[in-house]
Amino acid sequence: MLIGWWWLRDRNLRLAFLAVMSYVFYAYWDWRFVGLMWVSTGIEQLVIPIASAALVRAANPVPELLERWGTSPARAEDAMAYLWASDEPTWTVRFFFVANRAVREDPATGSACANLGGWFSVIQPRIPIARSVSQGEAVKRPSTLFLNVEWQESNPRIFVGGDVIELGRGTLDL
Repeated sequence: MLIGWWWLRDRNLRLAFLAVMSYVFYAYWDWRFVGLMWVSTGIEQLVIPIASAALVRAANPVPELLERWGTSPARAEDAMAYLWASDEPTWTVRFFFVANRAVREDPATGSACANLGGWFSVIQPRIPIARSVSQGEAVKRPSTLFLNVEWQESNPRIFVGGDVIELGRGTLDL
């Protein structure tokens, strides 16, 4: 059952969502299916694998479609999607959300990076992951996060790290 399209800047490229169950989706991309999944390692988010970093960079979600298909029962008020590609040594990711009926982008989303680790723990169980993740270039605030998935017996342990930049300093008197 077709439930929506996400257009990229190149109108010849499109990503179709097919509903299989209430929380698991599949995307038809380049004549093959890859797993989209609602993942929560603390905050539920839609994790969407994309075929290449170039396509992640080109993503330009339509606000109405993101509001319609980027929400889950657990987060009905918050439309969002986390796109990622692993075809380069440093993985490219983008986190989109809707605010005031416009699509916004987060420059560094640790919670979504943790959910990417959760996605891998489902898709490739018991396989450790150690990757750098690049985010924020499109909003001129580039960041690098570090994702590690380790296994203790059959339980994944997900670690996210990164550097911070001080944007301000001050005192708040209440």
